[in-house]
Amino acid sequence: EDSFSSSDGVYKLALCTAIIVSSKMPQDENESSVAKKACLECIQSLLSHPMSINGIIFASRLVGFIKANDVEGLGKLVLSIICATGVGGGRPLPEKHNASQLSHICRWLSSKMEDETIETIHRQGFTASSVMHDPIAVVEAMRRSNSQTSNNLDDLVKAILSDPIMCSEVISNQRAGEMVQEAVKMLTRRPSPHIPLILPLTLERLVLAIPWGKVGSKDDETNKLLSQFVMQLLYALAFLEDEPESPFGINPRSLPLKESLCFVSLSKQSGGKSDNVVEVMAILKESISKHCPDIIKSMETSSWRHTETNYQHVTAPTPAMFCKAIQAHLRAACPTDPSGTRLEQMFTICSSTYPMSEVSVAVVGGILATKHSQPKFYSYIALCKDPLLLMKASASVWKCRGIRCVILRVLQNLLAANECISMKCSSERTALEYLSARDAVIVRCILFACQCGFVFESSDANTLNAHCEMSVNMIRLILSRRQGIVATLIKQGLSDQSVDWLVECVPESFVDAPMLLSLLSEKGLLTAPERLQVADASLRIAIVNSKGEAVADRLVNASLSVLVDLFQLAIGPVGVPVSILREENGEDATSICRNAMFRMLDALATINPKYSLNVKDSAIMAISRLVTYSNKHKSDLAGVTGAVASRRKALFNEIAEKCSKANKRLGCAIQI
Repeated sequence: EDSFSSSDGVYKLALCTAIIVSSKMPQDENESSVAKKACLECIQSLLSHPMSINGIIFASRLVGFIKANDVEGLGKLVLSIICATGVGGGRPLPEKHNASQLSHICRWLSSKMEDETIETIHRQGFTASSVMHDPIAVVEAMRRSNSQTSNNLDDLVKAILSDPIMCSEVISNQRAGEMVQEAVKMLTRRPSPHIPLILPLTLERLVLAIPWGKVGSKDDETNKLLSQFVMQLLYALAFLEDEPESPFGINPRSLPLKESLCFVSLSKQSGGKSDNVVEVMAILKESISKHCPDIIKSMETSSWRHTETNYQHVTAPTPAMFCKAIQAHLRAACPTDPSGTRLEQMFTICSSTYPMSEVSVAVVGGILATKHSQPKFYSYIALCKDPLLLMKASASVWKCRGIRCVILRVLQNLLAANECISMKCSSERTALEYLSARDAVIVRCILFACQCGFVFESSDANTLNAHCEMSVNMIRLILSRRQGIVATLIKQGLSDQSVDWLVECVPESFVDAPMLLSLLSEKGLLTAPERLQVADASLRIAIVNSKGEAVADRLVNASLSVLVDLFQLAIGPVGVPVSILREENGEDATSICRNAMFRMLDALATINPKYSLNVKDSAIMAISRLVTYSNKHKSDLAGVTGAVASRRKALFNEIAEKCSKANKRLGCAIQI
């Protein structure tokens, strides 16, 4: 039992002692006996004259058990008080003090006390002051309730949840969350239909009524509204858990869940009475984790929303203002802020003040608007279901570093939400296939933008040294969580610049080494040019990003084997003045293979001599075979003369030069 003053302890002990003494009397004793009359008068007097709010609540609880003939509950309550006060050395009463004796007491007191008196004492625990002090009497009444008694309890809970002042008081009680959960269970025990006290529109109207710009400013009215929102959210989440198919259930993602957790967390940190909100925090966190685990995970891995300094009142732009600022920057270049740093700062301030769902909607509306159209509106739920909508932004949006960082931060949250929705609504296999395809699209888009340095008009510039750290981190994050994306992109085809950028900036690309090895092993999966392109990318990934793993050695061997096997196709047929080997799409197969061959030879020239002997031996052996084939074809031109013979000799000379360079790097000398 909670700690109480000495007067409260004496009052509770006196009541429990009177009940125990009464239960010890023989049941067949004359009702007019002096002892029984004295016990009855003592119990009635104590119940009618509690000494404090704690006494009122205790009397209400006791009468509630007696009225409902709840022997088990009455026994636990009485014994807890006896043990808490230390009577008998704090030892519980003997087991022989059985249920039949307490049951007799319940019937006896109910018959001797007037119904109106019992009801009055019982209702005293349901007053506003009693509930805000400790709602335990209401919680116990809800557990015992039936369809006849639950309407009054519904009215009480609804009155509390509709009053921000009462919510701000009751939320500081450690049984506040328990009261809300019992209210929902009481509702669902009734016959259908089950209509909750808090409807989705009620919560949405409350969210709109909260002045988010004042959150964290210690404004009493704002904190009361936030307390009311948290209490109503607890009720709505509990109803959603018990009745997931109900049309009156909420969609949690449409509500500021993260902001509610931050508010309760800060209330817990403030100390004093608010220490009791730890129970509310635990229940709220558990409920949110069942429906939106990504939100809990993001709060655990990122502390930028948790610190009180970031939650203090600042003059923050509203989401609508931020949307207009993005449009203005995109329509007319800002000479004082060409990189968009100010916009990124505005996003940080805005998202630390207003719900992230509203800010995300504003960001998408701003980046998808054109010079001649208004911002497009997508609900936050729609964005969570299809985060690829952000990829519809024009190239000018990605050029601005500040806006690009904002997009990536919003995209990261939407991807996490989308993954939870997909895993919940589909079978695991279907969801994983969708998520892999989704991530492949996102990585391809960001990869293309990164490899050209976000300068889309000129693809000839050497932009490998111009990295966007946040874009690199986004790609690395996706690849570390989802295997197979690199292998998929390479199989589908990447430009040489994209492959080089991926190898240089994303060491996680090596995670797909086993899948690349499988692609190279199955000859029927890819055409010859595709196999050689995959071999080129695989060789570079194995050389740059491996750390001596055995799979890297096998990947190098497989890549070089493909190069040797397709060498004939790379040099082209003898005596043909034009390239006659074409892919289905009309591309020159010989040219594709030749380009991949030269890239692989260049990659061999970058091998560190300190690499494992297996890699070096494989490279030297492959170069030796290429040199042998090259010398053989160079001396056998099948009677071809003129310009064709000259070009072919130049080709073999270039191959010999690159092989010689690679040999020197590997510390081996081969006669060429």
